[in-house]
Amino acid sequence: MNFKGIFKPPAVPITNSPIKVAGPGRFSVGRDGIEITAYQADARAKIEAAMAIALLSTVAGILALAAETIFAHVPPLVLQMVGGALGGLLYFAVIAGREKHLADRPVQMVIPWTSVGTASRDLRHPGGVVVEVKGDSAQGTTRRTLHFHPADGTDELLCAIRERPLIG
Repeated sequence: MNFKGIFKPPAVPITNSPIKVAGPGRFSVGRDGIEITAYQADARAKIEAAMAIALLSTVAGILALAAETIFAHVPPLVLQMVGGALGGLLYFAVIAGREKHLADRPVQMVIPWTSVGTASRDLRHPGGVVVEVKGDSAQGTTRRTLHFHPADGTDELLCAIRERPLIG
């Protein structure tokens, strides 16, 4: 069964590390396992986010050091608004701006049924499905997650995963 939708890994993982696929794609429940066609983030996205954080932190630090002399006559409300704007830019550069970098490189993968764990609704992002994938303990990752938002709703996808083809 083929399902079209969007892969949306969380910006901040809580327990398990998400598989780095994002953007529009296809989630197929096949005989050999789950087949994924999506996009993978380019490594430059992390470097660009780190540079944006460093730049904004430097500007904020300089403004904080110069606050006593330069901003002595500026009302506190204006300083708070500037601080909020810097925080908004930081948020955009790291969290919101990352989505433009996620769909950089097409990727196809097959996750065998022996590696597929539980599948459930994504409680953090309604309309999504989270599939646990058991990794290789030699690589240091024992559990990873796959986050998919099917275009036609979660019920049919969850049923297809739970009624996976019997391995014979």
